[in-house]
Amino acid sequence: MAGGVGRTFCHGAAARSLGFRVKRVDVTAAEAAALPMPLLVAVHPADAETAWFVPAVSDMCRVPVDGALCVNRTRDGGRTWDTLREGLPQRDCYDLVYRHGLDVASDGRSLLIGSTTGGLCSSDDGGDRWQAVSLNLPPIAAVRFG
Repeated sequence: MAGGVGRTFCHGAAARSLGFRVKRVDVTAAEAAALPMPLLVAVHPADAETAWFVPAVSDMCRVPVDGALCVNRTRDGGRTWDTLREGLPQRDCYDLVYRHGLDVASDGRSLLIGSTTGGLCSSDDGGDRWQAVSLNLPPIAAVRFG
């Protein structure tokens, strides 16, 4: 994986990518049920303990929880998570973010989110605050920093 960035579907497990090695951490059914369904994970290119994911209602209902887009971030390998919402749509949001719709730049601070409803948002502070680049583009299947 270039730059140490890892992506994974998380069905009852969390995975951490360290270059070409992936560590799977199983969670109980009760723990998994208490968390929103993560559709994708983007791992910091230099710090495997830091990762971001865009949660959804479930694997079968891939829309933001409560109609509010957010990004969850861990800085301790998944032991704790921060929910980041500032600047992201918080009402009537049905943005579906595909597996490659979240990317982190090589600096580990710049992020992009693209959705199937044509929303493109960026953050330059590790996800603390987001800005809409455009909310009316054609459907976005993938984003990537050059």
